[in-house]
Amino acid sequence: MEYLSNKDMLFISLMLFSLFFGAGNLIFPPLLGQSAGTSLWPSMAGFILSAVGLPILGVVSVAKANGLHSLASRVRPFFFAIFTSMIYLAIGPFLGIPRAGSLAFEMGVSPFLLKEMKKKMKHTTVNRMQQ
Repeated sequence: MEYLSNKDMLFISLMLFSLFFGAGNLIFPPLLGQSAGTSLWPSMAGFILSAVGLPILGVVSVAKANGLHSLASRVRPFFFAIFTSMIYLAIGPFLGIPRAGSLAFEMGVSPFLLKEMKKKMKHTTVNRMQQ
């Protein structure tokens, strides 16, 4: 077994942190705490389990299996191709890119156009419902 140097361990730790820590992990916990009311501890436990525990479990399972190819090929080689393709498509074009685009729109454009857009959207929706 090859051991990592302290420098490599630092770089890998920072990479994993930046990979899993996003705006949802910064914005969602205060909202969750406010919405939870008296159920703060169960909601915090659920958030930590799902937002921290599951990603760590995924990294550990792939590392223990010596890579994603080895892990997914245990089912069937064809499964590996489909599984990894779906993961890459979900991370990029299906979820990541639309989410980043909608976030940029909502934060940068929508505050300036919101009233006009609501009027146009309401007018368009009413016309479509009448047809």
